[in-house]
Amino acid sequence: MGEWILLKWQAVDLNCHYNMSPFRKFTVKPLFCHSYIPFFPEMPLGPLYPGDPWSPLNPLNPLTPGNPFGPDTPFSPGKPGSPSLPGAPERPFSPCLPGVPFCPSEPEEFICLNPFASKT
Repeated sequence: MGEWILLKWQAVDLNCHYNMSPFRKFTVKPLFCHSYIPFFPEMPLGPLYPGDPWSPLNPLNPLTPGNPFGPDTPFSPGKPGSPSLPGAPERPFSPCLPGVPFCPSEPEEFICLNPFASKT
């Protein structure tokens, strides 16, 4: 039903932001330099991170009201001044699933994550 793909972190311009382009990039402040996430070809626009309230693919995220992809909006949770969920602490967004191995990343490094990146 699905397959696992490896997405590698890459440093990008700080102005990189989640958008409605075919790449659907979004800015995060990572704790991990790489992560495995599930990718379901039959529903590539589905909520890949339904358990993480910071996910721009989560329709409950305040930055994406009523739409799991939301508007062309800067997205950098954990950065000073970033929006946060009510009662939730500011923290970097983690695309890792529970129990998935990861490696540390530089704390000041920002990335663009392409959910549709080629398999490696």
